Amino acid sequence: MPIFGITSSSGLGTRILGDFESIATTTVSTPVASVTFSAIPATFTHLQIRASLQTVRATYPLNKIFWSFNSDTASNYSSHSVFGDGSSATSGAENTTAISGFDNFSTNTGNSSEVYGVLIMDILDYANTNKYKTSRALSGFDVNGTIATYGGRVGLTSGNWRNTNAITSVTFTVDNAANFTADSSFALYGVKA
Repeated sequence: MPIFGITSSSGLGTRILGDFESIATTTVSTPVASVTFSAIPATFTHLQIRASLQTVRATYPLNKIFWSFNSDTASNYSSHSVFGDGSSATSGAENTTAISGFDNFSTNTGNSSEVYGVLIMDILDYANTNKYKTSRALSGFDVNGTIATYGGRVGLTSGNWRNTNAITSVTFTVDNAANFTADSSFALYGVKA
C-alpha cells in the first residue's frame, strides 16, 4: 500500500501528495473582522491553509466562517457542507458572495475562552487559468461537554469559485459582524505535486 506523500515501493512509484512549503503565517494580535493572505505566488500546484482560531460574538455561541478569493465579492461562489456533533448531522448548500465554510465556536460572556476551532483547507489547481477553482475543508471544535447547549462539532465543506483567474489572495471573514480573536493563527502552504 502506498504511503501518501512519499514514493511508494509497491510499483506505483509516484508522489501522491507532493511537498509542502511554507508561504506565510499570521497570528491575530487584536480582534479583526478578516484575515487575508495576499501576493500568493503562482509557483505551486495547490495551496493548503491550516488555522487554529476563535471568534467573538456578543450573544451567540457559533459563528460561520467564510472565505473568498482575489477580493471578489460577486455572487459566483457555491458551497456544500455537512456537519456532525456525535448525535445528529446537518447538511446544506449555498450560492453566495463567498464560500460558506463552517460554524466555529465563539467566545462570549459565559463561554470558554479556551476553545479554539481548527481548519485544514486545500485549494486545488489555484493557479490554473483554464478552470474554475475548487476548495475543500475539514474543520471542527470540541468544548469537552456542552457550553450554551453546544458540544463538539466536525464538518466537511467543498466550495467552488466560478472564475478562471489564478488565485492571488484568500480572505477569511466571520458572519454577523463578529471578529477573529487575538491569538487566532493561520498558516499558508504551497504544495508541489
